[in-house]
Amino acid sequence: MNILSAIILSLYFSIIAPAPTKPTQSRVVIKMTDIRSSAGCLRMGIYKDQESFKNEKPLLKHTAFKNRMSSGVVTSDLMLEPGTYGIALLDDEDSDGDMDYGLVLPDEGFGFSNYYHTGLTRPKLSSFSFTVTAGQTTNVTIKVKYM
Repeated sequence: MNILSAIILSLYFSIIAPAPTKPTQSRVVIKMTDIRSSAGCLRMGIYKDQESFKNEKPLLKHTAFKNRMSSGVVTSDLMLEPGTYGIALLDDEDSDGDMDYGLVLPDEGFGFSNYYHTGLTRPKLSSFSFTVTAGQTTNVTIKVKYM
């Protein structure tokens, strides 16, 4: 093979040939239940690790609107790459983007993926994490809690 052929083949494989693809994103269906009011929206933070959850720095934010709520249930979906995630939800009834509090306890609802929190302290991400597998739909339920 001469030098010119080697250069052409090298260019082909580095520029023209398709790059490796990213892992396929998969559908995640989120069913939110026990929603008490049609006011506001449902704000979710999607987390990959305990540190980001602790610091309230989600990998992704997702909002579900209540215009299609039926019997206190809203369903929404999103696409995620394969991996382990956790979703924390705020029922932002006044749409201000923040959790509202009474004297001490929250006035608005909250919830976590596949986990109903009964304590007064923040749970660990491992308590509400789920796994997304390539090419499969993952179903997640968030039961909203009001205090």
